[in-house]
Amino acid sequence: MCMLLEITHGRPAKREDREFIAAELAKVIKALALMSDSALGKMVANIFFNLKPPPYPPKCLPANRKHGSGSLNTYEEHGIGGRSLSGTH
Repeated sequence: MCMLLEITHGRPAKREDREFIAAELAKVIKALALMSDSALGKMVANIFFNLKPPPYPPKCLPANRKHGSGSLNTYEEHGIGGRSLSGTH
């Protein structure tokens, strides 16, 4: 599965919750794109990915409509692989 999450207004999770989520996502995720208009949110996500790299390719993108899910046809165009985010290509 490929996952696209909009995290601009997301709240930080507890450490044990983050560890559980990371372990469960690793079982099913092929690629992950996080969208945020918050510079702090993108920075925290990038730090987390650099400290504990996931087994799938992650990417942080701006959350504005111009770069939204309608334009995310492949991860390749955004530097995160070569399959469709919808799983159809």
